[in-house]
Amino acid sequence: THISLLMQRTYQFRALPQFHNSHTEQASVLVLPCWMCCPMGWRFFQKSCYYTSTDSMSWNESKENCTGMGSHLVVIDTEAEQVKKTQYVRKDNYYIGLSAQKVGQWHWVDQTPFNVTAVFWRTGEPSNVEEEKCVVIHWKEKKHWNWNDFRCEVHSPRICEAAAITV
Repeated sequence: THISLLMQRTYQFRALPQFHNSHTEQASVLVLPCWMCCPMGWRFFQKSCYYTSTDSMSWNESKENCTGMGSHLVVIDTEAEQVKKTQYVRKDNYYIGLSAQKVGQWHWVDQTPFNVTAVFWRTGEPSNVEEEKCVVIHWKEKKHWNWNDFRCEVHSPRICEAAAITV
């Protein structure tokens, strides 16, 4: 696997052994610079790497494809992440890691709790019909992106997410 070094510097804090004396107890912390890395062709954001596909698959095939790359379909739980993910997509529907086994009971592929206050549904969605148990980021005019429940067997591109590698 090729790894590209991103220009994203973070800092790791590592505790040094504690030194004791008879009057005080003292602990030191060493601050080390480190770099966050993503595979070639992936984009970095907030300690994660994101891949936006150019080919299309069903939701289950998309899930398996992401897993095969050591990642999962993207989990979006903040507005900042929603905005960032949509900067690199074209006019299309992109599968994300949200689905329902039973109508209206949404869950994320990585078991992140589904937060009903951090959702970005399109007006009138989810429609919560039996045929639409998967979710896409859906493009609407004027570059506005939101979520739409969708038929899982429809072939669409996907967005995968993996933890960035710290070096």
